[in-house]
Amino acid sequence: MMKIYSNLSPFVDGILSGEIDDFSKISDVLLDNGFDGIEINQVYFDIYHQGILSTGFDIESIDFSGEKLGISIHSNYFDFNLASINPFSREAAIEQVVKEYNFASEKNIKMLTIHPGRVRKVSRETACTLLIDSLGRVFERLPESDLTLSIENMDGKRDKLLNQVEEIGSLLSAFPGLGLTVDFAHLGMNGEDIDSFLGKFSERIVHVHLSGVKRGKRHGDVALDKSEIDFSRYLSGFIERDVAVVIENRKWEDLISSKRFLVARIKKTLSKGGLAF
Repeated sequence: MMKIYSNLSPFVDGILSGEIDDFSKISDVLLDNGFDGIEINQVYFDIYHQGILSTGFDIESIDFSGEKLGISIHSNYFDFNLASINPFSREAAIEQVVKEYNFASEKNIKMLTIHPGRVRKVSRETACTLLIDSLGRVFERLPESDLTLSIENMDGKRDKLLNQVEEIGSLLSAFPGLGLTVDFAHLGMNGEDIDSFLGKFSERIVHVHLSGVKRGKRHGDVALDKSEIDFSRYLSGFIERDVAVVIENRKWEDLISSKRFLVARIKKTLSKGGLAF
């Protein structure tokens, strides 16, 4: 059955202030509000590294064993580029993914989402070739595990990879063991034909990122009930699957508003016997 996850953003201020000094304080709040899990974004621990450590809150020290809340990890995408023409930068990105994968595997976490990287000073075709080469080297180094490595579709900025259907298809064909994390806000921002996208890739989608979209606003600041596109209608094919839907709103009030909206839509779909795509 589909599960609804929070993201870490609404809790970052509390972590930095020291108000949240133990993961259980996050877990208890989310469980009380009906969430099934949380996606932890490594970016926050690296951007605010010193601040978080000074409060005693460190991702490596969190004991997830026995945790009732489901956990997924989002890789740190800052200064990260698996498609870099600089071999040292690519090597660093490969090393990062391997280390994050090993960390998640040791913590018995089942999902790690990564970004592909960017196009810099080369053609998109060349960047995609570099990306495939890098991922090949990553997979060569990964231990046997039931942890899924998944890659996310990107928004339409010109320098970003995997914001075109053809690129996504080529990459997934090259790596049968690679999952796809579908970000619906990115699809909406790109003007993508979402029904067609899901028709092509639904079997490879293992994880979902969800927020609203509104012209002039960052998608993380748009609750689902305020979105110009109702993405909930595209989720019917995931309801009976073991897939986590991560609501990516940055503010707690937007997160709760989105969850209420999503739960209401799911109940309506189930009452009508909603069809998979």
